[in-house]
Amino acid sequence: MSKKLISPVLLSLLVATSVSGHEAYAKENTPKVKVTTKAGAINSLKSLPNSKKAKQFAKFYDVVDTTTDELGFTHYTLQPKLHGKFIDNQQIKVHVNKAGEVVLINGDTNKAVTTPTNSVTISKDTAIDNAFTAIHTTKEEAKNETGEVVKSIDLSIDDKKKLYVYNVELITTAPKIGNYVVTINAQNGNIMNVEDKMKRVATTGLGLGVIGSYKTINITNEATSYYLSDATRKGEIATYAYNPTTKVADLVSDTDKTFNAANQKAAVDAHYYAGRVYNYYKNTFGRESYDNLGSAIPSIVHLNTVKTTNDNLNNAGWAGDKMIYGDGDGTTFRATSGALDVVAHEITHGVTASTAKLVYSGQSGALDESLSDTFAYFNDPADWLIGEDIYTPNVAGDGVRDISNPAAKGMPAHMSQYVNTTADYGGVHTNMGIPNKAAYYTITAVGKDKAEKIYYRALTTYLTSNATFADAKQALTQSAQDLYGATVAAQVKDAWNKVGV
Repeated sequence: MSKKLISPVLLSLLVATSVSGHEAYAKENTPKVKVTTKAGAINSLKSLPNSKKAKQFAKFYDVVDTTTDELGFTHYTLQPKLHGKFIDNQQIKVHVNKAGEVVLINGDTNKAVTTPTNSVTISKDTAIDNAFTAIHTTKEEAKNETGEVVKSIDLSIDDKKKLYVYNVELITTAPKIGNYVVTINAQNGNIMNVEDKMKRVATTGLGLGVIGSYKTINITNEATSYYLSDATRKGEIATYAYNPTTKVADLVSDTDKTFNAANQKAAVDAHYYAGRVYNYYKNTFGRESYDNLGSAIPSIVHLNTVKTTNDNLNNAGWAGDKMIYGDGDGTTFRATSGALDVVAHEITHGVTASTAKLVYSGQSGALDESLSDTFAYFNDPADWLIGEDIYTPNVAGDGVRDISNPAAKGMPAHMSQYVNTTADYGGVHTNMGIPNKAAYYTITAVGKDKAEKIYYRALTTYLTSNATFADAKQALTQSAQDLYGATVAAQVKDAWNKVGV
């Protein structure tokens, strides 16, 4: 149990056009073939009726993952490889029922496999050095108190720029908190892109939360102190308080089993709600933590430090392997850890990053945000609002978003209102209103219990990284068909028809 996290600044997350090459309907993308092997899954691409490129380039695809679910369906994930290197963000999935019959092939089924125009001349070590330069720090300065700073480095092919690239993922808690993927040109070492992946937004004791309610919390006793550390699950839940003077986050402690000091309220809720969300995924789907590997979920509260002209007071976020929260300004927000649905929204970003790996741009980015809202509702189904417990505390019945009525928060609820913009990664926090409204129609038609199973299956089984709204409709309809049959599948499809998808 680490008692300190070094952690300064964070970005905000609380608060397009379709990708070419995705087929929109299962019936157009389901060849009448049987598949029982990885080779068969690759060969099935040659049988697609409307995807000439899948047939032409099938020989370049490898099966990178095979899973069999509780229904006995087998799901093959295919990715193209050229000269021994995988092509980024290009993926096809082949889904087979218990009888070996293909029920769906989806993903980038009409995308070419093209040869890179550069060569590989720099080493991995050089690429890592350049990645640290890109985030304005050094190997010596960078720390990650809960793991390695260099999480991964992969040599692959950028399908859009047609270049060999190194993708270096870095997770830091010092000199600032960050979860970055830095893309480096493998020939000249130039920095091509820096993506910040942080998403903006053994005993028991008692804890007083943000809105004044006491909660039973799992804590740890060590010598004469008690800590907000919960080791009752495979993945530890631990909660830290950031000190802006020392720039260190200390594990929250008390001399007795009641955490009720004013400066502990945000920590109590962060700790309690992280456990609630962990339990939701575990009890509903058998999922161990956000990555299904039982990874720890650390939380850091009081992270209010200034970043450029904005501050983190009104922010909550998923930082790649941890949760972070600001204290709120008291007018727009209370302490942002004080709402179960906000915590569920942010941790679900971690689930999405570990499953569908949705690209955070355009429609796939809006789906990422919408899925987090949808699972926030599944965790906290008392109403359709997101963040109502912490947002505008002096205004009753107000939330950050309204799943049932996106227009109430200035968001589109139909494709006819889709906002084409380059701001906010292609309007991910705006156009999410369309899939949010589809989720509302789905849940009210089939009920919460069925809807959450359908959404989880689509997220973890069918969606691919470049998924559009049409792909989400297809994935959810197929999931409903798998789980509940044609009648429920038709209801799900109709929900998306109502929003113009």
